[in-house]
Amino acid sequence: MAGDGTLRLMQDQLRGIFMTPASGGTLTSLAQVGIATQADGTLVLDSSKLDSAIAANFSDVTNLFSSSTGFATRLEAWGKSALAAGGLIDTRTQSLGKYVDNYNLEVDRLENRMTALEKKYTTEYTNLNMLLSSMNTTSTYLTQQLASSQSK
Repeated sequence: MAGDGTLRLMQDQLRGIFMTPASGGTLTSLAQVGIATQADGTLVLDSSKLDSAIAANFSDVTNLFSSSTGFATRLEAWGKSALAAGGLIDTRTQSLGKYVDNYNLEVDRLENRMTALEKKYTTEYTNLNMLLSSMNTTSTYLTQQLASSQSK
């Protein structure tokens, strides 16, 4: 699924959530509590920095995650949206299902064509085999007739 547009969209949306600062407190970014995004998109935690932030101002750390613009609140909303009926995952699943159905129809059509072609070739081969047998019989008869006329 590398290169899938839906996955790229989901990655962009998640990146947007992590890059948009929270509001309503002194802490606005995950980096301030020791959570950083690596080059490959994964998150890494500096637990000593998180422990220091919790010890210094627990309510701001809580606000950073659970306020109306907090990261956990936005991630939860995004997750519900992505998983809901008509959401990104449901839409992509339906799209892939239609693709598979169309592909299966093409396979069925091809199998029917191949069956018909096999039947045609079998009939032609049988007819040619019968013709060849008839020609061999005629050849044998003519050879016998020529041999008997020469011996007379």
